[in-house]
Amino acid sequence: MSEWGRRGGVLVDVAVIAAVVAAGTVVAGVLHDPGDEATAATGTGVSVVRPPVEYPTEIPGCDRVEPPYSGERIAFAGVGSGATYDDPNYPWFSGPKASAMSAALVGALPAAVDVVFASPQQSFVFEPMWTFGGPEQPEGPPVDLFGGRTTASGTVTRGPAVGSLTADVHRSDEPVPPCVAGELTRRTTLADGSVVDSQDTWVEYDGVRRLVRSADAYLPDGTRIRLSLDDRKSGELPLTVDELAAIALTPGLRASAPVPAGTPPPPASCHAGEGDGASASLNRGTVDRLNRTLDDHWQRETTKPGSLDRPLGSLQLAESDSGSVCEVLTVTTPVGESDLRVSITGGRVPHLPEPSPDGGFSGARRSAERLADGTVVERAEHSYALAGRDGADLGDETSRSVTVTRPSGTQVRVTSSAAVPGIPLAADWLESVATAPGLELSG
Repeated sequence: MSEWGRRGGVLVDVAVIAAVVAAGTVVAGVLHDPGDEATAATGTGVSVVRPPVEYPTEIPGCDRVEPPYSGERIAFAGVGSGATYDDPNYPWFSGPKASAMSAALVGALPAAVDVVFASPQQSFVFEPMWTFGGPEQPEGPPVDLFGGRTTASGTVTRGPAVGSLTADVHRSDEPVPPCVAGELTRRTTLADGSVVDSQDTWVEYDGVRRLVRSADAYLPDGTRIRLSLDDRKSGELPLTVDELAAIALTPGLRASAPVPAGTPPPPASCHAGEGDGASASLNRGTVDRLNRTLDDHWQRETTKPGSLDRPLGSLQLAESDSGSVCEVLTVTTPVGESDLRVSITGGRVPHLPEPSPDGGFSGARRSAERLADGTVVERAEHSYALAGRDGADLGDETSRSVTVTRPSGTQVRVTSSAAVPGIPLAADWLESVATAPGLELSG
């Protein structure tokens, strides 16, 4: 059973809030609960059909069952930014904590279940918490429902069964909610006081049925864990009800669980740049090969530019582009820190940029050349001003980049940027990475 809040005559699905609310702007949509009927309109033109709820009823593990709610459901969505791993309002959570939780979640999956290779955002990386501040809404939920939650999502398979699995974790001092008809199929209470509510049902959107399974754990340290799974129209779910309940009780997901020393924060999300999206999706083997190539290049370097916060071979699938890979690293040198970004994508045509009227290439301090094999190497350096979301001046930054486009269509871009008075890495070293043998998408 999901944790519900009731305010102003509406039912608030805080499990929906968890993944989509951002600081500053909140949008609410009213979903009319069907009550005794099976069909409801969402207000977006999509019809939703759920199984009819029988009441009175008995639910295993529940001493008392409350009637189903028959008012309105409000699902909140948000736009903007404001997510962080270091919100002082939630000291139990941090970047390393998120990594430890991700490892615990993936490690708790049954051996027969595989995680589909994807970008970090779809590989069970727990995301930073959204924050939202302001006075309590008189006709809706208190705004503190919007913050303090972290979610992780991914796709899992077991044979032909495919499922989208989402985990939502937060802390709460509220008591375990009552059993409500239609919201759970059983309640399990453990000797240590942990409570797990399980649900096994279905829902139809515009006539397309999806199987839905969930587990909600209410733990003694105040941790609330919700796991939700749907079948992605495969007709089968890759995790049983009991397996979901067991995963929800994983000790490493709890807010009070210690973080192993040396655990790094999650990798930063990244994009490979503007592309046409025509490149074929990359598999894990190709990305592993590219990472080995970068690691080998780093090991061969006799003069390294500084220390890295993670291996040079840390490429991951780019966000919203499974045909490209990228990474964001921090380089520490005696003069300060700089960002190092590497991206590799395909389907590009190697051509020299058009010269500007003054005889140079467009933009400040740019150069380009075509090598004997047809490879085009572009170099660029420019400075720019940084501004905060409120327009505040954040100083200047200098960036250097080398872009190598090979006749095969593979393009490698290596960029170093540093806030002034810091200095980005030398262009010659960036070029040595971009031209490293073996950085081809096709093996």
